[in-house]
Amino acid sequence: MDDWQPTLYRNKHAFVFQKGASLVDLLSPKPFELVLDFGCGTGELTEQVSRSGCFVIGVDISRAMTCAAKQAFPLVDFVVADGRQLCFRCVFDSVYSNAVLHWICQPLQLLQNIYDCLLPGKPFVAEFGGEGNVESITTALSLATEKHTGRKWAPSKWYFPKQSSFEELLEKTGFTVTFSAYFDRPTKLQDGFQGLRNWISMFCPEISREYSAEEYEEILSTVEKDLQCSKLFDGTNWFADYKRLRVVALRR
Repeated sequence: MDDWQPTLYRNKHAFVFQKGASLVDLLSPKPFELVLDFGCGTGELTEQVSRSGCFVIGVDISRAMTCAAKQAFPLVDFVVADGRQLCFRCVFDSVYSNAVLHWICQPLQLLQNIYDCLLPGKPFVAEFGGEGNVESITTALSLATEKHTGRKWAPSKWYFPKQSSFEELLEKTGFTVTFSAYFDRPTKLQDGFQGLRNWISMFCPEISREYSAEEYEEILSTVEKDLQCSKLFDGTNWFADYKRLRVVALRR
């Protein structure tokens, strides 16, 4: 099922691609290079990279997000594809990925596919959720779902690795890690008090399907109440407790 909502993503969660814009500096694309944007979403970073004069292809598993990208940036190439089953071999001068790898719970298979895409000596640049990412929000959701329904929601769809563990996977795949950083990035959510609900709707849409409308409202209200006294709320706005991993690795 394609749960992605391009309009909600662009209008209320633009911070995802805005905060990832500095990846382009690490990537440093050159004119006429062939670049792969792995998990391009609605295409904003793909279009930014294309301005360097390189040839860039954006791939994403979500048809809805890819269609939105094509409509917004018709001069850029976008393809619907599962990142675990890429068929490119030794063709790209670089591959980059922003806020995507934590959605794929088969990291070794994924990294092997990315490795195979690259020409020897060329870089893979990525940023994604690391250990403890949005832990306050997911813990509150788990407790609230169990409290109101007896059925505990668990964020099993996400992969938030330790920095050292991911570096080991990169090396095991055949990459040479040239840069790695793990850092906190508290991120303000748009729409004031509505911001946390928007975030849950965007990134945890399965919760609204798994529970009744009444249960869902109780869950959201409880999460808001439980987190209001935390560092995630300043009295007006919500903040997501993001923790990020950023890496640069070269194919050997």
